[in-house]
Parts: sequence; C-alpha cells; structure tokens
Amino acid sequence: MGGGAHLRALRRTAVGGFTAAEAAAPVDAVLQPAAAALRDYVSVVVGPEVAAMISHGRPLDRVDGFDGSGPWAVLDQSGTLLAVYEAADDERCRPAVVLT
Repeated sequence: MGGGAHLRALRRTAVGGFTAAEAAAPVDAVLQPAAAALRDYVSVVVGPEVAAMISHGRPLDRVDGFDGSGPWAVLDQSGTLLAVYEAADDERCRPAVVLT
C-alpha cells in the first residue's frame, strides 16, 4: 500500500463483558464465582431434580430458558454454575462442560 505505520501503545479496555474499570492489581484481586466468567451467556436456572440430571451429564429438552442457539450457563437456584449446555438439535441440548 505504500504507507508506513507503527503502533506505539496498545491497551485492552474490555474482554467480553469485563471492562478495565473492573480490573484490579493482582494483590487486590478477589476470586469470583465460576458463574461470573459466563455472565455474558444466557443463564438458565434449574431446580433440584434437573440439577441432579445435569450432574450425571444428561441431555435436556429445550424448555423455557433454553432460547436461541446457546451456549447456556446452567445455574442452580442459589446461582452456582452447574454446567454449560449447547444445542444438540432444535429440541434437545447437551452438556459441553459439567461442574461437580
């Protein structure tokens, strides 16, 4: 192209939903719950019966909450991340990652 250019400084101001304003020095860092890492995902909250199925890696029917194409962060009623599910087809979803 004939033009010269260079970069003198580069600063990342955001990664996904995390911004530089939320950053902390390593000595001041606070461990966040796993669900915080997936806060940009659509979250689906499930009851104890479905949570038990998830703990065994069972595929689930795409019912209320599993809208769109996924992936979905699946949480228990206390907000703890149980798993990340992805679409298997139009009617079912399957676990991509299950946390125990």
